Amino acid sequence: MIWYHDQQSFDTADSVTVTVGNTTSDVNAVLARNGNISGKVIDEAGSGIEKISVYAYDSSDNSRYHAGLTDSNGEYTVSDLPAGSYKLKFFSLEITDSSGNLYLKEWYNDKQSFETADSVAVTSGDTTSDVNVTLAVGGNISGKVTDEAGNGIAEVYFYVYDSSDKYITVGYGMTDSNGDYTVNTLPAGSCKIEFSNWRAIDANGNSYAGEWYNDILKPLI
Repeated sequence: MIWYHDQQSFDTADSVTVTVGNTTSDVNAVLARNGNISGKVIDEAGSGIEKISVYAYDSSDNSRYHAGLTDSNGEYTVSDLPAGSYKLKFFSLEITDSSGNLYLKEWYNDKQSFETADSVAVTSGDTTSDVNVTLAVGGNISGKVTDEAGNGIAEVYFYVYDSSDKYITVGYGMTDSNGDYTVNTLPAGSCKIEFSNWRAIDANGNSYAGEWYNDILKPLI
């Protein structure tokens, strides 16, 4: 969509003045054709993956334009994109491999964030093809959170961070009624786990001290 006069939004569009009894003429516009991005999503064995969501974001401001979905062969097309530069995110919250492992989210091309993703150029009336990705499956971590008597503690929040950067959260969750937890779809590598004392309390209403794995006391902030 385009606004008059060759602008991309209401805020930047030129105003048109209308006066009583007159026709404001020659308010003309030239519309360019949109373009498309297409490609294929495969697993590490080379097989296409069905029902993977594909989101296209404007490279300049991270605003999302259009989305696509892979077909039974893993092929996709994101259509009706204005000419420009885009970054693509591939993910699914439910599609698994034959062993039940979820696929990891990925930005094109084999990147982990919008900031590091490669841009894909779209030109008017054309399809930028062969924007292909290979998705890996993640690993899992499980365990149990107990009190000093060995009883499981329910509703303990935990956060999993990339060991190289404390600002990159790769997983999170909460312990069940038995104190057990599992965090799925973690990228291969090293991570650190924080167990929060925000919600869990004992039978006397006392909160627990938060800590990092393994038995590293979490400082008060």
